[in-house]
Amino acid sequence: MSETAATDALIVSKVSKAYVAGETEVQAVADASLTVARGEVVLVQGPSGSGKTTLLAMCGALLRPDAGRIWVDGIEVTATPERRLPEVRLRRVGFVFQSANLLANLTALENVQVVVEAAGATRRDAGSRARDLLAELRLGDRLDSLPRQLSGGEAQRVAIARALANDPPIVLADEPTANLDSRTGYQLMHTLELLAKERGKAVLAVTHDHRIEDVADRILWLEDGRLADRPPSATETDRDPVCGMTVTIEHAAGRRTVAGHDYAFCSEICLDRFDADPDRYVNISRA
Repeated sequence: MSETAATDALIVSKVSKAYVAGETEVQAVADASLTVARGEVVLVQGPSGSGKTTLLAMCGALLRPDAGRIWVDGIEVTATPERRLPEVRLRRVGFVFQSANLLANLTALENVQVVVEAAGATRRDAGSRARDLLAELRLGDRLDSLPRQLSGGEAQRVAIARALANDPPIVLADEPTANLDSRTGYQLMHTLELLAKERGKAVLAVTHDHRIEDVADRILWLEDGRLADRPPSATETDRDPVCGMTVTIEHAAGRRTVAGHDYAFCSEICLDRFDADPDRYVNISRA
């Protein structure tokens, strides 16, 4: 495999991909370049059919570009033989899809465990790893539940645990909040944010969901196959005192009143942080 010493976990350089529909060639992605560093969350937004999923598939070595180069954790996947790519995807990239895509006949634990086993771990070690991940994602009491017994948010958290099963440096998410209500979507994106900040993961997500823009370090816009910088939304709304994310009262995960002042929270993660040390966040929010 061709490798580079670049510090960014994901590097995309002048990548293009076209499809043929009848006698017409459709340019899904045109000369796109981007980087995602460890510890960074990058969102790619754009209208339906703009090429977002195609771009994500190329970043995850699921689809080869017609032109350009892509490095995944230092490996140039565009120069890697096809037979070697499954190993790259297994160990270096975690995928979170719109509909979770869990195996229907396996429990939450087994859905994660099977991925660890695929990387060569013993069944015992894989089970221990899967339990730890699910417990960390607040699913310790759902280990034996089948996908149909899980809520949408729970299923997506199992999908995140599965994506992290082999501790990949890169997490790719395709419309991860599309099937979730606002509150659950905030919770999910905060989870991805924590993975980036606390575990040093590079997170790249494509989304139509403008409600979660505040989680991102950068937002890119893809339209007609072309990628450009786009600043985060500057909408004036109330903000969560813990993370600063915009949140409307009707979609708040919880409320607290301290010294006569009301606080709204975008997710249970921020609510727990506030409850653990309210003085810290009250002082910050009043500053």
